[in-house]
Amino acid sequence: MGICSAGQASEVVMLGGQELEVPVPEGFVRIDGINGEFDTLQRGFVAEQNRLLIYLGTEQDHGVLQAGGTPGLERSMNMQVTKELEPLNVSVSDFDRLKDSVRSEVPGLDTSKEFSEYSKGVEKKLGEGAGREASVDVSQPGPVQLIDESPNHVTFGMELDLRVTAGDGTRQVRGYVAWSMVRVHGKVVNLYCNTNVEGAAEREWARETVAAWRTAILGSNGALAAAMAEEPETGRGGGAMSRILRGALIGAVIGGIFGVIQALRKKKG
Repeated sequence: MGICSAGQASEVVMLGGQELEVPVPEGFVRIDGINGEFDTLQRGFVAEQNRLLIYLGTEQDHGVLQAGGTPGLERSMNMQVTKELEPLNVSVSDFDRLKDSVRSEVPGLDTSKEFSEYSKGVEKKLGEGAGREASVDVSQPGPVQLIDESPNHVTFGMELDLRVTAGDGTRQVRGYVAWSMVRVHGKVVNLYCNTNVEGAAEREWARETVAAWRTAILGSNGALAAAMAEEPETGRGGGAMSRILRGALIGAVIGGIFGVIQALRKKKG
């Protein structure tokens, strides 16, 4: 489940003022826009520097949401864009520099400060929503690993330890996320495939699915042939690159942490 195929359903999102067609992998359905409470909670956990474009869950999760229930979200997918980059045209040269920065900085990047700040923000929002004290801990147990790259993408994988406590309930998992930074139509988006189930098979699923999803998005938007077309450079400096990189890395957490929170809510319900 999760591999893209011919004739699959597609959704359309707005990216930098233009439409982007987003094919939906087999076995998945768009689950944002169904339940207002779910959407508010979900978007509240997106890092401030990012914008969530689309969130996908399994068909079972979709059915649970439609019935007014709480989905488990053991597997999920989402697409985000860095707000700072969205209005800009990112040239091939710009994207090459961004990939160079990502490739050199990410494997050894210390994210403890960013994850700590993000966790505190989620704690506050979760506590306000539940009317009681909440505790959230996000940590990266291992290095971020480069999976592959091409002229129009660079893809990484990493494990995450996620622990949420709200009231008298606690949920803890070791999740995995495959993250692909993709240039499409002169814009840069981040694709995330999250699984909150431990094991080699789950890691392989995330890697294969993010690759298939990326290829389908590029193909559906006529971007494969045009991937090397040069456009005016944005001239983003090193400081901007660092902010963009850290925002994208924090973006990888939302699918995992939201899944843990939903599982905790489901257990308490």
